[in-house]
Amino acid sequence: MQFNKDNQSKGSLKLGPAGIEITSSVLGVLILGFSTAFLYLYLVHVFPIEEIGQQSPSSLAIPSSTPSETQ
Repeated sequence: MQFNKDNQSKGSLKLGPAGIEITSSVLGVLILGFSTAFLYLYLVHVFPIEEIGQQSPSSLAIPSSTPSETQ
């Protein structure tokens, strides 16, 4: 019922030399969308999250010593 009450006021978009003015009932949704997109781009490009797993057994193997090192 409350949403139907708000439909009486229409949203508007004004562009001018002073900037952009948005008056709408969906302004919060737009801000949420921009914030989510910014967070996604930040996590992908600036601070990527990578899983730290166990190293493969081949990388844990002790390197074999050469004969010159044993003497």
